[in-house]
Amino acid sequence: ADSEAALGFVAWTLAAGCPLICSNKLPGAELIMEGHNGYCIDDNDENAICERIARLRQDATLAQSIGEQACETAYRYFSSKANGRWTHILNGVED
Repeated sequence: ADSEAALGFVAWTLAAGCPLICSNKLPGAELIMEGHNGYCIDDNDENAICERIARLRQDATLAQSIGEQACETAYRYFSSKANGRWTHILNGVED
C-alpha cells in the first residue's frame, strides 16, 4: 500500500508539472531523469536537497523546463494504453 501511495505521489507531482526532488529509493523514482524532469538524491542527503532547491529557485527557466518535462513524463507513462492499468488505479478505478 505504501509503494502504491508513493507511486501515486510521483505520478501526480509529475502530472502537475512540478520539478520533483525525491529519494532514489522512492517507488517511481525510476521515472525521474536527473536534471531533466526532477532530481533523485540519496536518502538523508540534506545538502543535495538544499542545493537542488536553491538551483530551482535561482533559475526560473530551469524550473519551468523541468516542470514541463515532468508533465510530459507523466503523460507518456501514465496515460498511454500500454499503461492503462496505472491510469485506472490513479483515477481510483481498479480492474
